[in-house]
Amino acid sequence: MKLAWPDGITAEIFVRDYWQKKALLFRAALPEFENPITPDELAGLALDEDVSSRIIVKGEDGSWHCHHGPFEEDELEKLPAEDWSMLVTDVDKVLPEFRAYLEPFSFIPSWRIDDLMISYAPAGASVGAHVDNYDVFLFQAVGRREWSISEDPNADLSYIPDQDIRILANFEPENTWILEPGDMLYLPPGAPHHGVSLDDECMTWSVGFRAPAHNEIVADIAQALTKTLSDDLRYVDPGFNLQSEPGEISNEALTRFREIWDEHVNPDARSFEQIIGKVLTERKSNENDDTSASEQIVQEDQDLSRVLLAEEGGWERNSQSRLSFIKQSDGQADLFADGTSFVCSHETATLLTGQVYFESEQLAQLVNDGDVLRQLLNSQVLIPIVEE
Repeated sequence: MKLAWPDGITAEIFVRDYWQKKALLFRAALPEFENPITPDELAGLALDEDVSSRIIVKGEDGSWHCHHGPFEEDELEKLPAEDWSMLVTDVDKVLPEFRAYLEPFSFIPSWRIDDLMISYAPAGASVGAHVDNYDVFLFQAVGRREWSISEDPNADLSYIPDQDIRILANFEPENTWILEPGDMLYLPPGAPHHGVSLDDECMTWSVGFRAPAHNEIVADIAQALTKTLSDDLRYVDPGFNLQSEPGEISNEALTRFREIWDEHVNPDARSFEQIIGKVLTERKSNENDDTSASEQIVQEDQDLSRVLLAEEGGWERNSQSRLSFIKQSDGQADLFADGTSFVCSHETATLLTGQVYFESEQLAQLVNDGDVLRQLLNSQVLIPIVEE
């Protein structure tokens, strides 16, 4: 499945002129697309306790309410005829076959992609005018939706107070488009927008991108750094100078704390790369951890190639797993999978992060990185393809 760019636009032009700068409308963005999920099937996902879902309802008094799943069937049956929207996140992780719909966006580094969210809304419904702090592609899968956006850099971003969700109080759009099935709208971070369903068939797919706040980045790096430090390292101050005021934190103590800080928060380049790779591939806290199975796929005394070739249907990346790599100058690469690092060839890292599905023969040829493959199999980062 390939992305059909608007006339005069290429991936290079998009990244240069639109990415994180301004909106872009795509007509017939995915010509080969055929909708694989119905509203009822989406509702079925919202009943699952392992699925992250929300229902946003606008009350008769104009107030907004957000209800989090999993839901019970009777809750869905009691929904009003209008003014509600159902949103299911991480569909690509819950339904692995949906990962194929992210491939058209592979011109963006894969570690930046967050998830595929699918929403359903009856005619007239919306989630209100709001702002997202991340890039998003809004693809109209079924039905029609009207999108209004503001590209005013000085737009009023104040919110209606005392609501479950952040709704803009004074939304004033400059552009409005009606998206038909197959159309798509790209929005940069911070662009005020409002989408309204125009019929009872409306299903919109949102490809969202990771945009962690700086405080999250610093906290994640700091947490990773602390994991490298032994509990045996303790504050010491032999022979400290006596002080007349016991409540004072002395310059001597401050200097020692500064020395400890400087010693541990400035890792060398290689260590810093390891930290970033692990941080960026760690799973979300709400993602299922099904890679911790105690059963080993490949025993130490088993022939790895034979195990790989025995799966005639091939292998696939676990839909819950995150993989990325950092290329090294010696032809090797640091491969990161679910917060764990491995050293392998650049060729192996490129293959494992660039594809979702693998023929058994492909993996069997990577004999020089057999130890890495063995670990990925045993941690269920790579799993057999199960034919439905």
